[in-house]
Amino acid sequence: MGAIKLIGCMLIILCCGFFGVRLAASLKQRAKSLTEISLAVDTLSANISLGGRDIDLLIDEALPTGLTFNGQRVFAEKNLSLRSEDCQLVSDFLKDLGMADTASVIKRCNSYKELIVLQQKKAQREVEERYRLYIICGFISGITLSLLWW
Repeated sequence: MGAIKLIGCMLIILCCGFFGVRLAASLKQRAKSLTEISLAVDTLSANISLGGRDIDLLIDEALPTGLTFNGQRVFAEKNLSLRSEDCQLVSDFLKDLGMADTASVIKRCNSYKELIVLQQKKAQREVEERYRLYIICGFISGITLSLLWW
């Protein structure tokens, strides 16, 4: 009976630890996704300045894999770990893109890039503050649960 309890305790610790590791990894993925979006805004700005192509096609080419824009809203796959405010910021940027002259659109790209970079810096700060905390809390909560169960 003791061996079964020991195996159960180990499974609880591993499951809770795995959950903490996944939460920590999602923090890193969000920072990485925001960096890719920032690079996409640069690419989009450069392609718009060259001119001669449809704006919808440029948006589809520039957005990172996992992000789609339907004309009103940006949809992000779950594996990108983007928050709703991140998607809303990108949606606001892309919604009226191409409605003005090229110089205004490039200024708009630069201003939204700064906002996205601020979000990316906040995400990176969260990674630095919470990455180890989530992993440790996952394992400690597993140990606590297994001790309560024992």
